[in-house]
Amino acid sequence: MGQMINVNIRMDEELKKQADYLFNELGLNMSAAVNMFVRQAVRNGGIPFEVTMRTDGGRPPFSVTERSGAAVETACQNDIPGKNCDPAEP
Repeated sequence: MGQMINVNIRMDEELKKQADYLFNELGLNMSAAVNMFVRQAVRNGGIPFEVTMRTDGGRPPFSVTERSGAAVETACQNDIPGKNCDPAEP
């Protein structure tokens, strides 16, 4: 293992309190938890969990997002996992 360095991150104060409590219950501190996350991300070659805008395991909570002034369709019209939702493709 290489030399240890300090990394500063910003987060909401209440979120930090909740995370500190959780990690303490797990026998960890914030530094250990963040290091675990980063090691898993590097090992997996990506974020070690699904990143989604879904709040209930279903469709995203909206159907249109504004990007550069253009409306972009973001929700699928069906619930088939892994289905390509691009309307230009069959």
